[in-house]
Amino acid sequence: MSGIIQNGLLSAYIDINLSFTKNSVPPIVHVKQFERKSRKVRCALYAGKNEYTIPSGISFICSGTRPDGVMFIYTTMDQNNTVIDSVDNRVIVVITEKMTDIAGEYPIDITLTDSSGDILRTFSFVLSIEPCAAKEGKALTRPFSEALSAAADGLFTVFITEDGYFAINTDDGTIIPTGTKADIVDIIHSELVDASINNNGIMPYETASRYGLRFGMTDAGEIYVIYREGI
Repeated sequence: MSGIIQNGLLSAYIDINLSFTKNSVPPIVHVKQFERKSRKVRCALYAGKNEYTIPSGISFICSGTRPDGVMFIYTTMDQNNTVIDSVDNRVIVVITEKMTDIAGEYPIDITLTDSSGDILRTFSFVLSIEPCAAKEGKALTRPFSEALSAAADGLFTVFITEDGYFAINTDDGTIIPTGTKADIVDIIHSELVDASINNNGIMPYETASRYGLRFGMTDAGEIYVIYREGI
């Protein structure tokens, strides 16, 4: 039996019981495609009818292979590990974006090893990933400020085209494909910067104040841009 316990604003625990008994049926954990670190699976371990006491000095390995063939491995032996841990005789697994990129069902194995690296126990649960309604689900999960920051960081070349247009090359880093129809993309495309030449031959720039963009010219006649002020 599993249940969800709210824990703060953005995360939730999914409690499941896992058994080492041979031929036991792995429980199914349901999540949404593209979720990242919003849910944590809290596992109580059982050997038959008795709850298993996790020995001290044990290491944990969380591994799986997605439906598209991509494999992932997380372990407590990694100093940068933030995915798997043991708290109060429970194994905690954080559901990551890499686990949920592809919709479908697949098993996740949790392996216990001793200090010598020998495998003591292995148990599994099934991760069931429901498809996201939006085709570009990753883009929709990014806060506007994060997308704006990525666009600002990606400005790397300013030049004049052969037709005489002022242009900027960018690598926005948002993994948003061309033609995406989403409010966050429309705002960045339409409101970030407008450029034109007025009757006095001056090229003014207009931008919403919330972007923190400031344009100027040095004493040497070089144009500069300061961005992300006040963000």
